[in-house]
Amino acid sequence: MFKKKANIPPRPKPPTGEMLIEDLQAAVDGDVFCNVLKTTAHKEMVHPDETQISNFSEHSTDPELLFEQVKMFVEINQNLRDIMKKLQSQNEFLQTSNLELKLKAEEIRKQAINALK
Repeated sequence: MFKKKANIPPRPKPPTGEMLIEDLQAAVDGDVFCNVLKTTAHKEMVHPDETQISNFSEHSTDPELLFEQVKMFVEINQNLRDIMKKLQSQNEFLQTSNLELKLKAEEIRKQAINALK
């Protein structure tokens, strides 16, 4: 008449913050979850509100809050890496331009000296 209940193992503990960070950093660029993070959370990461900032200062064991904090950390970290690459590229461009300007200035100086002779 009644069926015996299946013996289900206990629910595993949620991952720790370190485990979440490790998993998110090991994700490949084509990972669907990471792409969703980039498109939906970009505005929140660039300008976090007061509650998000205050949540970071709290030491909570709430898995949802911990996950949100890790997700925000990984997104901000990736944004900083992208900005760093962009700044390095711009720095190289500026250094090259500076060198070219110095060479042009020296060339103009030489032409002016030759013209005055």
